[in-house]
Amino acid sequence: MENELHEGRRVWVKLPYGDFVIRDANNVALLAGGTGITAFIAFIDGLTNGFHNNIFLAYGARKAELLLYRESIDAKAGNNNGFYASYFVETDEKSKCNATHSQSPEFFIGRLSLEAIWNQLANPQETTYYIAGPPAMIQVLTGNLLKKGIAPEMIKVDAWD
Repeated sequence: MENELHEGRRVWVKLPYGDFVIRDANNVALLAGGTGITAFIAFIDGLTNGFHNNIFLAYGARKAELLLYRESIDAKAGNNNGFYASYFVETDEKSKCNATHSQSPEFFIGRLSLEAIWNQLANPQETTYYIAGPPAMIQVLTGNLLKKGIAPEMIKVDAWD
């Protein structure tokens, strides 16, 4: 970008569009891949201590150091009985993940998958699923949710172009 932009040159900027707001704060699953966590962080930061809703975050990245906002997520999970978090890393860095966070939420090696989290959800058939991340991840998770009988209106996607 720094090679292309210069004073006086016209640029095209695409603004956010759509409606990706977490409306139901009970029985919610937030499924984030990579920088897709940014779609959820304001909601997570706004959670007050001591609420008792069922909010589950599954967050995956290629490497543990790419799990953005980890300190904030861990703090919220530690202070709220109704907020649970699981992390996924594609490389085998489990010992590194837990070495710096002794009271961490659960870690999985591999890509974020519905099968890995399904039994952790309080009421999976009555949960609203919010998905943000790479298009391939969104496509796979959406397809798997539909196969499990989740109604399309219970699946909310932060689609990027």
